[in-house]
Amino acid sequence: MVFNGPPYLVDGHVHLHPSFEVERFFTAAANNFATAGRALGFSSSPCGILMLTESSGSNRFVELQRSAADQQAAGFELRATPEDRSLLVAVPGRSPMMVVAGRQVVTAEDLEVLALGCKEELRDGGPLEATLGLVREAGAIPVIPWGFGKWQSNRRRILLEVLRRQSPGLVFLGDNGGRATLLPQSGLFQRAAEMGVRNLPGSDPLPFAREEERAGSFGFVFDEPLDSETPTTDLVRRLARSDSDFRTYGSGLGPHTFVLNQVGMQIRKRLRGQRS
Repeated sequence: MVFNGPPYLVDGHVHLHPSFEVERFFTAAANNFATAGRALGFSSSPCGILMLTESSGSNRFVELQRSAADQQAAGFELRATPEDRSLLVAVPGRSPMMVVAGRQVVTAEDLEVLALGCKEELRDGGPLEATLGLVREAGAIPVIPWGFGKWQSNRRRILLEVLRRQSPGLVFLGDNGGRATLLPQSGLFQRAAEMGVRNLPGSDPLPFAREEERAGSFGFVFDEPLDSETPTTDLVRRLARSDSDFRTYGSGLGPHTFVLNQVGMQIRKRLRGQRS
């Protein structure tokens, strides 16, 4: 399995939920990367990179590593890389993809921070600025993803204050493929860009059956070669050092699906509250 590039298409916010069937998930991701490559005018199908962002208590990446070691995958091929936080995966007829370990942390302000390239579980509940530091200490890229209603009022103020104290390359924002196409991109992205804070977007599939095939459909283009021995370490280093914006691809959701997702998430939160 040869992981060629650049260019690479990177989905910077990927959840492989327990309810997702792995073969369908990877097949859809490979198809989405191929479709995006054609839309971008690439002469050949690009290799895709899926940046996992797993929540507390979930570790599908370790499950995938075990499958690769035991050669138990069916309908697709999994292979380990020389490093411990990435895997190669290929489905028939498509270019190989790389799957990178990562975590999603919830802060004391009820904001999310993605730790791209982090295999170890990080604790929830810390202040935003301290959490960003924790992610960097783990050798990962910290991304604060957009979420519907998340960047409002007091949290907006806190986020801006924290961003002003960060140097370029030490933190990123992340647009979200779950945003409705009718919703304009938050003005915070422009404010952050003026501070040198760049956008690393991703698809952010939600835990519903209709979301199983969304990975790879929204993200950014990465145009630099990666070390075949330590691709994740190289990617993290190059993202942090880049001084230019990344070309993005993909579009958000239609209004009907967006409303269904938001209602569904509210119902899930209420049901969890009743069980706790």
